Amino acid sequence: MTNTTPTHITFFEDRAQVQRHATLQLDSSGHHTFQLEGITRFIDDQSLVVSLSETSSASLIIASVKRKLVEYSDTEQDEALPADIEAHAQYLRKEVREAELQLKRTQQQLRHHQELFSAILTQMRLVPHGDACSAESFDSALKRIEEDIARGEIKEDNEKRALKALQKELTHTKQRLEQDKQLHHKVVASIEVQLQSSEPCEVVLNLSYMTGCALWRPTHRAQLTRHSDDKSRGYVHIETQAAVWQNTGELWENVTCSLSTARPTQSAKPPVLTDDRLYVRNKTHAEQKEIKVAARDEVISSTGEGPRKVDSMPGVDDGGEPLLLQAQGKVTIQSTGKAHVLTMDTLKLPCTIDLVAMPELSELAYLRAKTIWSHTAPLLAGPVTILREHELAGQTQIKFVAPGEPLDIGFGHDSSLRIKRDAERKTIDKMLSRHKHEERKITLHISNLSASPKTLHILERIPVSEIEQVKVQLVSSEGREPNQDGFLEIPTNLEGNETKQLKVVYNLDLDPKVRLNF
Repeated sequence: MTNTTPTHITFFEDRAQVQRHATLQLDSSGHHTFQLEGITRFIDDQSLVVSLSETSSASLIIASVKRKLVEYSDTEQDEALPADIEAHAQYLRKEVREAELQLKRTQQQLRHHQELFSAILTQMRLVPHGDACSAESFDSALKRIEEDIARGEIKEDNEKRALKALQKELTHTKQRLEQDKQLHHKVVASIEVQLQSSEPCEVVLNLSYMTGCALWRPTHRAQLTRHSDDKSRGYVHIETQAAVWQNTGELWENVTCSLSTARPTQSAKPPVLTDDRLYVRNKTHAEQKEIKVAARDEVISSTGEGPRKVDSMPGVDDGGEPLLLQAQGKVTIQSTGKAHVLTMDTLKLPCTIDLVAMPELSELAYLRAKTIWSHTAPLLAGPVTILREHELAGQTQIKFVAPGEPLDIGFGHDSSLRIKRDAERKTIDKMLSRHKHEERKITLHISNLSASPKTLHILERIPVSEIEQVKVQLVSSEGREPNQDGFLEIPTNLEGNETKQLKVVYNLDLDPKVRLNF
């Protein structure tokens, strides 16, 4: 049997590729067979690749994975463990015997005090009245005995609980000893390598294989630092990380790691195209009389928060070239199934900082940092731990961000700002018009509960019509115009302890056939 040493691990989203090396000493020429240990039983046999160093004079004949079922006991796993348990069991047996004897002595002493108490009560009824035998002397004696009985009962109760705990621990220790004597079964894997050599030599063997029970997911850490002279500007320190898990049974000690977004098990065959038949029909009489209009939230590919440095942004599942990211330094990953966080890279980005509120979704105002992701590699989607200076602010989520794309990160809410949103609608009657007219008014009540001034950016939206039968007209919007997607940004300055009221009003001009569902 020859041990192998892991050197590099490449994590995928549902498996890992392990690279190992081993040094073999061929003492003579001819045919040699080696069994390489330290291999997980979850190895993918077909993925095994074995190669020799270029300077080796030997040649590889065959390499294959061997598995066998072995029996073992916990004694074989750790020889010192059963001896320690047996010594502890003997100690517990001794303690149980001493506790039983002490409890017996306490109970005997308690019975003696109880009998003495009963005897004194009996004698009190038989003794004639007189100064020599006063009631006070009997009462004093009874009180002393009652105190002794109370102390004895407490002592007896404590000793019973201690004895019960010792007996319980002794029973558990005996069960552990019985378990150590039981045989267990496990599957052990190894790699059998056959080599041919014309002379004695030393061979360096390189192995690579895939295994399950290992995966990774991206995670990040973002820390916001403000300028001391300008609180609206600062830096975002982003640390891209990878959370890795492995429960393969192998010990990956002092290895380098790579993180890949490739999917080795995904089918590379293109799908078969089939005909998609479209049919047309005439509208029914009821459909011709009525046009049903519903609100629809549109996914906007451009956030409009800043210029991009590239024309198109790839998605997470865009079918493009897979990413291979490198972790920093060497690490040791135990086979425990617990998360181990690796650091891939750190980046310091200049940013602008403001307070933003979306009253339609929340009454709170949030601290937002806006920057451009200027790294050469994209920022993968995942959870982000956020910090304001050195204070933990919580967690958030980010989506895929390509190089050169604007990046917005929220750093928690500002507890000193509150926004209440009221929405009203009413029907407007117009003479000589068959069209229906509605007025919709949004009133925002903004309060600054702190003593310092605040600047807040409020985002509201108005509907954008996609059909000519529905027309939207903006009446009042605090002097601001919405963008083509209907988003209206209203910057608001608030002094300390100030309350403001903002109004957004728009009208809907509807064709008689239109029926709104929102």
